[in-house]
Amino acid sequence: DDPFSTRKMKKNLEVFKQIRTSANSGLYKYRTKIQIDSIFNWADQEIEHLKTYRDFYNLISQLTDFEGSLHNDTYFPDKILKTIKKEKIGYFPYPIKIIENKAVLNFETQHIPLGAEILSINNQAIANILPDFYKYYTTDGVNTTGKQIGLNRSFSKYYRYAYGQKDSFEVTFQAPKTKTTQTVTLKSVGYSTYNNN
Repeated sequence: DDPFSTRKMKKNLEVFKQIRTSANSGLYKYRTKIQIDSIFNWADQEIEHLKTYRDFYNLISQLTDFEGSLHNDTYFPDKILKTIKKEKIGYFPYPIKIIENKAVLNFETQHIPLGAEILSINNQAIANILPDFYKYYTTDGVNTTGKQIGLNRSFSKYYRYAYGQKDSFEVTFQAPKTKTTQTVTLKSVGYSTYNNN
């Protein structure tokens, strides 16, 4: 979440483009040259609106995912990953499983019943949140079913990557076999707690 200058982002994006276009033999397997050029042009313009290292990571993840190759991933450097793994707050506390395009709580908790459908988090519909996470789990072509496998394991981590650390989460859910919705506020947890859960 540290600031990252526009100048450094532009320089790093240029290096990324050079590597992709000169060394990635599968760059045009699922996308045309026009499509790849277009998303790189979009990225050049998007940088003007970005402020942090996390913002830039999300941009590069979007580019990597757009290529449509299972073998291309984007990770933070080891130094940053070590720092992330020591974070004591900021993560959604419970695992979620995607079943038939619905986010279902996959954990016994006193706050939300096991199997409850999560409808929104922090006033954002889950239907809008999940596609934001697809860029973190690459698949061949456009395969949202495959991407949902990754979301099942890493929902909390991806939420943190996409939206930053949060102190709490206002969760609206629908309990199994009911039509009524309820809202609770959950305190965030650290990386290791989310990972253990």
